Amino acid sequence: MTNNEDKNIGIIVKNMDYKDDSKIIFIITNEGLISLIARGANKLKSKNNAYTKILTKIEYNSKGKFITTAKIIHNYNNIKVNIDIYTKILIILEMSYVLAPHITDYELFFRFLSDILDLINNYKYSDLINLYVLTFRIKLLYLLGVAPILSKCVSCGRKENLIGFSLDNGGMLCLNCASDLNKINHSNYIQLFRILYLTKLDKLNDEYLIELNKSYNEEDIENIDKLINSYYESYLGFKSKSKEILNKI
Repeated sequence: MTNNEDKNIGIIVKNMDYKDDSKIIFIITNEGLISLIARGANKLKSKNNAYTKILTKIEYNSKGKFITTAKIIHNYNNIKVNIDIYTKILIILEMSYVLAPHITDYELFFRFLSDILDLINNYKYSDLINLYVLTFRIKLLYLLGVAPILSKCVSCGRKENLIGFSLDNGGMLCLNCASDLNKINHSNYIQLFRILYLTKLDKLNDEYLIELNKSYNEEDIENIDKLINSYYESYLGFKSKSKEILNKI
């Protein structure tokens, strides 16, 4: 930031109290994660109170470390009115905040985050939210530079006879290269894992996920969830605190 006023658009992924009545807000923009101080934002009657809440897209002017003016572009009200869905989306916000420093293409990341939140906010069937969150977590691996190899054998490059996913190798293994079958995930859910990773966001909607969901069950979703947890922990040392809380609930 410079001493001149700059206009930006961003999504608030975290906030925290600052001094007596102000807040520090952490915003994902197309230039990365930034933090700004909103004076008086903890006062209920303050004009700064409404636009400093997490999961809010804002257009703002800033000067130095402070927000000078702002307006709300998107409140994501359909998410916020459902506490169960909102709690699940906190995982996306937490990951965006914690892992943003590892991302190099901030413009793509901001667009990706904005698009996935728009998709979720327009949901019709709440039981599909887990698939949207899984899709975010899987696709984010590409932006983090640790994407798994899913279209060919990670060892020899063959595209045929891919029998399962190896966490140790970071991708699919073919029949010839899978020496230790006990370390290979080769169940039905691996195919769903690949589909969610490879499906473009412009094809992702409730109708598409409903059709996809017909071929898989709740256990498949849980297995993918466990695999993604292990992948993030193994390759990034990341373990979601929001997810731990959600699992306890």
